[in-house]
Amino acid sequence: MQPESYTIHTTLLVSVSEGLGSLSILYEGIEAYTLDGFFTMNMRTGQKPSREVLKMVLQTERLTLHPWKESEAESRSVIKHAESYAVCLTVDGKPTGAIALKLNGHTDMTDRDDECKLGYWLGKPFWGQGIIPEAAKELIRHGFEDLNMRTIWCGYYEGNSKSKRVQEQCGFTYFKTTEGLDVPLMGEKRTGHTSVLTREAWLKHRKAAITSVV
Repeated sequence: MQPESYTIHTTLLVSVSEGLGSLSILYEGIEAYTLDGFFTMNMRTGQKPSREVLKMVLQTERLTLHPWKESEAESRSVIKHAESYAVCLTVDGKPTGAIALKLNGHTDMTDRDDECKLGYWLGKPFWGQGIIPEAAKELIRHGFEDLNMRTIWCGYYEGNSKSKRVQEQCGFTYFKTTEGLDVPLMGEKRTGHTSVLTREAWLKHRKAAITSVV
């Protein structure tokens, strides 16, 4: 029987579309790289990716966020984006979900190069442990501090209270609601809510969180 830790990768795109709205779109039209810790070849052009494409490993108290490896993902869809990470518990290194930033203005929420879109997904066995809020806060920090983003966007479908709560915990605020959004992978239309987090708001939110701990 196939290990459960691999099952989340074979169902990733479908699961993400239900839990996040449009995370599957994060990977659309992006060149794929076999990111295994070294500069590798673009599978479609045979050229090496730029240093900006080669991703870093991010660390939190409990988690390690690292670029998807071929040995972890049966579908290359999960490693087609320059800022797509496996969310792993550091204690055992096994992926529990995925998180990503879509950069360079190619999102359905912004056309600016200094803005990006946050997407995430977590396997159901790991719900309720605060994993995604912890991972998202680190990736947001990475986006503002390392990638010099000005604004980060995010979204969730009507009824997805877990995703809404994650965004609130990270400092996002409500921006707008869009009805009748097409969800091709689910074959239906849904109501989507857009959230936004500016660099200034993030700095204030982080300062408030540090103060409350102290």
